[in-house]
Amino acid sequence: MTQLIESRIKGGNAPDSMILLNFEDPVIKMASFTDLQNTIFLINPNIDFLFLDEIQEKPGWEQWVRTIYDTKRFDAIFISGSSASLLTAEIGRVLSGRHLSFVLYPFSFGEYLHFYQWTDFNIAYISKELARVNHYLEKYLLNGGFPEVVIQEESHQRRILTELFMDIIFRDIIARHPADADKVQALAIYFLTNWTRTFSYNKIASALNLHVETVEKYLSYMEEAFLVFILNRFAYKLRTQYREEKKIYVIDAGLRNYIAFQTTKDHGKSAENAVFLELKRREQEIYYWKEGNHEVDFVITLGAEVKELIQVVWDLKEESTRKREIDGIIAAAKEFKIDQGTVITFNMESEETIEGIRIRYVPLAVWLLNS
Repeated sequence: MTQLIESRIKGGNAPDSMILLNFEDPVIKMASFTDLQNTIFLINPNIDFLFLDEIQEKPGWEQWVRTIYDTKRFDAIFISGSSASLLTAEIGRVLSGRHLSFVLYPFSFGEYLHFYQWTDFNIAYISKELARVNHYLEKYLLNGGFPEVVIQEESHQRRILTELFMDIIFRDIIARHPADADKVQALAIYFLTNWTRTFSYNKIASALNLHVETVEKYLSYMEEAFLVFILNRFAYKLRTQYREEKKIYVIDAGLRNYIAFQTTKDHGKSAENAVFLELKRREQEIYYWKEGNHEVDFVITLGAEVKELIQVVWDLKEESTRKREIDGIIAAAKEFKIDQGTVITFNMESEETIEGIRIRYVPLAVWLLNS
């Protein structure tokens, strides 16, 4: 929000033509909409831009925003919040035709490189300088892309990520929902520990001694707070999608690496989670696919049509690993009648055709930056 305000000021708008309200402030949160509006115009009757932060803290805000928008008293209204509730169908109904919505994620790898003063993003140059790029990629996969973490010395990053995790648990989940804090935290750590894996509600409930309904409900709270994401298995029948096991991904690798229980670092899972988040940034429709012993990490669709198949693996040195990944691509390509697939690895770049299916091997850094 402050960056948007700064850009408006640099563009020539007067600083006093803008006002920012943070609805986590208890005084602002408890004030009536009438009092808020009267106070805004008391401060300056010629406010052009209204910024409303953490708007989901104020019940009934949708109708109020629609009303003040329709009066045309402001040139633009910016609203933000740390909850997926801002993307609900109800908001679309109330503000239909009046809004544009954007989801902001932690830094992409390209944004991460920008912070380190990288300026040339030509893919040919990236491929040539892959060793240098991969130096930053490994740091990105370890520490993640939260801006407040990236700008700090590594000695402070663990503390910041731990505090951020607790903020999400208590501010974005416990404060908004009737939930047991210990159970929410235990379930969150379970999901962060088991990222990129398939799960079922019954198995988790049994492992953590919780009711299945509690697992489903608490997981929905975590999704709403953008802590985790659920990926469905691809099937042409929606009922099958909902009944089959799902996969779990997390909002940030650094958050996961410093919070989850782990004995060794798994670059492959970090890479897979990074690809998932990049696909989300690119607003792709994503599933995973599994049939028998064959599995594909990401199936990209357009409606009911499969457009792309992606496997993510750190390296293919082991023949068994190579066979598993390629067999999955070939099986899915034949199933969906497409002629190619992509295998994203740490640093392999080549192409081959197997059983009539063209398989491209792309370095992770190249793929992440080739948006």
